[in-house]
Amino acid sequence: MRNLLHEKYIVLYSSCQMALFSLLIGALAFPAAAIFMARPGRASSDPASPVTGWYTSIAVVWLIALAAVVASGAAFQFGWVPSIGLDVSLAPDDYALLFVAVVAVVGVAVFGYSGVYFRNKGSGTRFVTTLVCFAAAMIGLLVSSDVFTLFIFWEATTFTSYLLIGHHQETGAARQAARQAALVTGAGGLALLTGLIVLANEAGTSSIGGLVEAGPGSTIGWLLVLIGAMSKSAQFPLHGWLPSAMVAPTPASAYLHSATMVKAGIFVLGRLGPAASENVSWWLPAVITIGGITLVFGAVQALRQYDIKLLLAYGTVSQLGLMFFLIGSGDADLMATGLAVLLAHALYKSALFLIVGIVDSAEKTRDTRSLSGLWQRRPGLTAAAALATASMAGIPLTLGFAAKEAALDVLLGQDMWLGIFLAVAGALTVAYATRFFVGGFGGRTDQAESAGSAPWLAIAPVGLISVGLIFGAVPALLASPIADAVGAVAAEASAPKLVLWPGFVPALWLSLGGVAVGGALGWATLRRESDATSGRSRAFDRAVDRAQTGAARLTGLIQNGSLPSYLGQIIAVAVVLPIPALVRFDLLPVPLTQTGSLEFIIVAVVASAAISLLFVTRRMAAVLLLGAVGYGMSALFALWGAPDVALTQVLVETLVVALFALALRVLPKNFAPLARTQRWKGLLAVLSGSVMAWASLAAWSVNHPAPVSDEHLARAVPEAAGANVVNVTLVDFRAMDTLGEIAVLGIAALGVLALVRPLGEWFRRRR
Repeated sequence: MRNLLHEKYIVLYSSCQMALFSLLIGALAFPAAAIFMARPGRASSDPASPVTGWYTSIAVVWLIALAAVVASGAAFQFGWVPSIGLDVSLAPDDYALLFVAVVAVVGVAVFGYSGVYFRNKGSGTRFVTTLVCFAAAMIGLLVSSDVFTLFIFWEATTFTSYLLIGHHQETGAARQAARQAALVTGAGGLALLTGLIVLANEAGTSSIGGLVEAGPGSTIGWLLVLIGAMSKSAQFPLHGWLPSAMVAPTPASAYLHSATMVKAGIFVLGRLGPAASENVSWWLPAVITIGGITLVFGAVQALRQYDIKLLLAYGTVSQLGLMFFLIGSGDADLMATGLAVLLAHALYKSALFLIVGIVDSAEKTRDTRSLSGLWQRRPGLTAAAALATASMAGIPLTLGFAAKEAALDVLLGQDMWLGIFLAVAGALTVAYATRFFVGGFGGRTDQAESAGSAPWLAIAPVGLISVGLIFGAVPALLASPIADAVGAVAAEASAPKLVLWPGFVPALWLSLGGVAVGGALGWATLRRESDATSGRSRAFDRAVDRAQTGAARLTGLIQNGSLPSYLGQIIAVAVVLPIPALVRFDLLPVPLTQTGSLEFIIVAVVASAAISLLFVTRRMAAVLLLGAVGYGMSALFALWGAPDVALTQVLVETLVVALFALALRVLPKNFAPLARTQRWKGLLAVLSGSVMAWASLAAWSVNHPAPVSDEHLARAVPEAAGANVVNVTLVDFRAMDTLGEIAVLGIAALGVLALVRPLGEWFRRRR
């Protein structure tokens, strides 16, 4: 047996390419970097330095380089729970690697930025370590090829994001925001898991590729998957956690809430969307409606903000809505343009968040009503912000423009009204981009230059903007990777039409009109006082508060300190839970054809003694009747071929009756009269007895093809060298059970001794 397992292991090892093991080694680079940053010998207050930040960045680059090696489609799989076919399965394809590239490229910038950002703050090591673990979880989510593996990493991103959002744990706002994000995305994760289980059960496989190929048509399964994706990608009405999460440090906002975690739901939709759109008719209208509402809602809310970080957060909600219906549609052409929008958004939005962090660090405010003349004091930072804002607004010669034009061109070709809708939403995007840039960097001031932040902070956003400029100048460089990514999940590959200048086509005129109208609208909002919305969701807070209040009242009702109440609850659960199974599987008791008249006589005696217990008033009579019930059960055990159990029951009953008789010498002879009779107790007792009898008869009626006793008889002599199968069972086959029983009896004996000893002393004093 051992040799066979060894040979199977060798075959498995040989079949896996070395690149797959490199991927696992690379995945360990993240925890390794974390261990390095928290290595012993460093003072806990020692802040993270730029050097440690760049060490972490190198770990990210190492991981993406190793992940790229396996782009050939090789897979790695090992059994996790083989008995139920549960495996950990990783299989990076071109679609996953496109997202991995976003995680790695933005991660390099954010990790380096974090090293400088936390240079004078004692919590830097803890933050960057958690960020490293988040990146590892995100990479695992992207390369998973099994629905359960995907869910594990999905929840890992939820947990690490909770820690990152609540990094400033000393503030109530951070704790509340972390709680909101964890509850919303955690509940969405449970919906996703349930949906994936339903779909996998219908498809007959938990492999993502097999599930897509099988094309399950379960409406409830796809609906739950959609809800899970909505929660993670902050779609209306589950968007509130994302603006609230802006209390997190700037690097977390730039990495999690613009480039990576919020794209996890988009990623899952792109992976499963083609199968969903083919098998459920409502998928495409639902995705377009949800994404369209989120697109407009987020843009309108962004126009009401004075905090430029909150403005970017609502802008992210808006753009996530656009990606939601483009990538989630399942259409190859729309998916291709959606991936282009995703790449452009990851570059410019993460850069803008990092720039806001620099502004906040230098000016000690993010309020547009307090910021004025920043372009005079920081022209270099203003130029970088202008380039990133131009890409966000879709100004020509930027990657954002090329992606928006590609999306407009496809939508106009498929549905003119959808194209017009996107043009209107684009105008709103230009409006809040104008509000961000002019409100944050415009105006004039005579104020001297403020205490500047570290100049090294600007390297990260400038690097991201430079990458965006390169692809903006030559957007066709992205066409082939995007086409390969779409081909990995859709029926056919589709390359987006990414060009530097599209010519004077209808999409261009709509885009230019949106720029003009949006610029004017954004300028007008600067001159009007509006009620800025806070990042906190009051409705969510009220719901949580009411849930906690209700939980406290329910706890007070259930945990009321009454022993009869506790026993009643336990018995009620024992009665209610088996009923659905007994009814569902038609486990009705069969006639007792093998029962003789002696069994009925014993049962009648036991039943009579049990019923008599309800009416006696003397304690000794109750004890004797209770013993009669136990002795009757031992007689049934003896008749049905279990003499050892019958003997144990007789000994236990004798001991219990003796102990009760000893205790009753110091108690009143009669029971105290009951103040009132509670009928629910009697009803519950009858129900519990009936259900347990029903369950026992149903279990007794099941025909087992191979009784366990036959196996024990066959193995007793050759394996245990014992002719007495009962002794062999107790000592060998069930040795641990016997040891546990001996321990229980020993503890019970000690308890009896502790109870009896005071009685002996009492008797001696009486004499």
